[in-house]
Amino acid sequence: MRAVAVISGAAFAGLFLAEIRGLRWSDYDGQSLAIRRAVWRTHVGDTKNPTSAGTVPVLPILRRILDDHRASNRRKEALRAGSLHFRRRTSRSPLEPCEHGVESYLAGPC
Repeated sequence: MRAVAVISGAAFAGLFLAEIRGLRWSDYDGQSLAIRRAVWRTHVGDTKNPTSAGTVPVLPILRRILDDHRASNRRKEALRAGSLHFRRRTSRSPLEPCEHGVESYLAGPC
């Protein structure tokens, strides 16, 4: 999903890779992307060209991709933080996760 979001950002918003790497969720308000920084290798700085800084409108297709990606990240973070519990399984060890992934934890029993 991450690759889809990166490629979509480049294709639908016309962003350079360094600008995409510089994006944070706080730069996205659901309607536009605020281009504030660029990341090249390990260097974080201003955009290469001062006219590159600003806001870029988000097309509906990119909005859907970014919202899905954000929701996916939140589910993964919730699992890492331990806010979603593993279900007990009788055929395997008591704390083994379901093989169907995160969605099965949210939807119901494995």
